[in-house]
Amino acid sequence: MRIGPRLRPLLDSAAWQAMLRALIRRLPAGPTDAQLASGSTQVWARATNDAGDTATARLDGPEAYEFTALSAAAILTRISNGQAPAGNHTPATAYGTSLLADIPGTTLTDLTTPTVRG
Repeated sequence: MRIGPRLRPLLDSAAWQAMLRALIRRLPAGPTDAQLASGSTQVWARATNDAGDTATARLDGPEAYEFTALSAAAILTRISNGQAPAGNHTPATAYGTSLLADIPGTTLTDLTTPTVRG
């Protein structure tokens, strides 16, 4: 049974919409233009496979809100150019690290040190 169609009257109701608007008004304001321009993002990640091999990387880029907007624009550009893989994907599974080349001010640094197993 699909519940979505049954919820539509509630979600379309004036009362529900008013409640959502009231909740949105209570949210904090986003960053200012100055904060967007001066901010930055740094993400560190480590992945380990079942064999124990690890990979470590750091992503440096623009402020997080800015990075999100630039990422969305880059993805939409790829989709409009016919570069949309079939099925459900995250940006990483759809485009891998090549997407980062389309996001200005973004650098991916491989921090992996090869491990020597004895």
